Amino acid sequence: MGGTAISADVFIGTSGKAFAGSIAFSDPLASRLTVTIAGVPKGVEWAVRGKAVEAQWSNPRPGIYPLVVSTRNDLGQTTQAQVALTVR
Repeated sequence: MGGTAISADVFIGTSGKAFAGSIAFSDPLASRLTVTIAGVPKGVEWAVRGKAVEAQWSNPRPGIYPLVVSTRNDLGQTTQAQVALTVR
């Protein structure tokens, strides 16, 4: 068994106030990793920072947004995790 370990910040923000969070990846056996994130609300921007992606949302809207994070490494292994982005 193998694959990528996915870990995420607690994604809780306040409506109308800038939000930032990150999702980190660890896969010691792989040399390349493809990441997709589904369910991202409009306005969220992502940036790759080493072995993580950082989210920034300058004007978040209230709601609970279920994100699905999927990875595939160069060995063909896939991993999926669900992360909730909550804006109050």
